[in-house]
Amino acid sequence: MVHLTPQTSSIMKAPPMPPPEYPPVHSSPRPQAAGLGRLASFLSILVLVLVVLNIFTLADRHAHQWAYGHLQYVLDLVNHRDWLKNSPTATRESDIALATEELRQGNILLRDKNSRLSATSLTLQMATEKLAAASETLVLKNERMITAHQNYRGRIEGAGRKLSGSIAPRALRGAKRNISSLAGEAVPYFGVAISVWSVYLDVIDACENVKALNEMNDALGIPHNSEGSVCGLKVPSATQLRDEVSQDARGVFDRARKELDRTFPGSIPALPSATEMSDKANTFLRSLF
Repeated sequence: MVHLTPQTSSIMKAPPMPPPEYPPVHSSPRPQAAGLGRLASFLSILVLVLVVLNIFTLADRHAHQWAYGHLQYVLDLVNHRDWLKNSPTATRESDIALATEELRQGNILLRDKNSRLSATSLTLQMATEKLAAASETLVLKNERMITAHQNYRGRIEGAGRKLSGSIAPRALRGAKRNISSLAGEAVPYFGVAISVWSVYLDVIDACENVKALNEMNDALGIPHNSEGSVCGLKVPSATQLRDEVSQDARGVFDRARKELDRTFPGSIPALPSATEMSDKANTFLRSLF
């Protein structure tokens, strides 16, 4: 229970004090205008900075790269880098990357072609060197063949001149000898020796002709003729011929006639009868004495 003292009661009975009076608060238009001005100035400066930055990024490549790099960094932080995928720089980088890849692939193809061309060039160079060596060998062979042909021609010409220079005079000499000995060979009994000697000289001339022909064969490079088949012929003596004729005169004549008919058929007449031969012999002997 509360006991009120006189003082307390006097206080409670005192009239209440009025609240303090404050001046009325009214919004001042001056500070609001100042705030709007500062905001407008900030926005103007920001727009100006953005315009200048845009101009720099459009006019200067380094400024554009700097701004694009910082923007790309900021978008990487918020995982929204894909916002730049349609930008001119991203499109250009993509085009550059594609062009670079195409150039790389083309460079690989060119290197492959260059390698193949190098291999082909090396093969052609080796083939050219082989052809040059073969051509040089052919030139040397051709020169040797020309020299051999000239030597061969010289040997043939020398052998031909020697052959014609030996056979022609020898043939002429034999013909003259045979013609000049005809009359002597026709003398009965004594003409046998002349015939034997004439035939002996003919055999010697034939042997020399075979030797000359063999020299010609040496120049031509062909086999020799057998010299022994001609040079080895034996000429019977006059005594042997007289004995053979005395034993079988008609047989000797017929054998000689057949041998000559092989070369000149019908050139030798048949042997006359014994009576005709006796008459001719008597006539010949009477002409001698």
